[in-house]
Amino acid sequence: MFRLKKNEELKKWETVLQDLGYTPQGSKSAAEKIVSMNEKLKNEYIKWLETGFLPDINVEGFDLEGLMDVFGMSATSAFITLDWLLRDPDEAKSHLAEPLTKIAVPEEVEEEIRQADKTDKGECVSESEK
Repeated sequence: MFRLKKNEELKKWETVLQDLGYTPQGSKSAAEKIVSMNEKLKNEYIKWLETGFLPDINVEGFDLEGLMDVFGMSATSAFITLDWLLRDPDEAKSHLAEPLTKIAVPEEVEEEIRQADKTDKGECVSESEK
């Protein structure tokens, strides 16, 4: 009986998320996270869906607007991220601390930067290091 209710709730959320522009696969993944979301947070998410008003919720120093502005998240993703911060703050914060983009720097450029840093610090750089 409980399993049937959970499946019905999943289907409902998948439909809502597809209406918000999620792909079928994306809506399934997000729906699973919403179904297991902290109840108070889920209620705030439902209010947001109904009113468009973004609540002022802060978890571990992160809030909805910040997650949306800084990380480019949708409101749904920001709510899911706040839930993650509630459930596993260390892992979530570690993930959020990673750079948004990683740039591959050629080894020669890295060496030039190291040499420039040494020069800026007043360190002697021998000809063989150049």
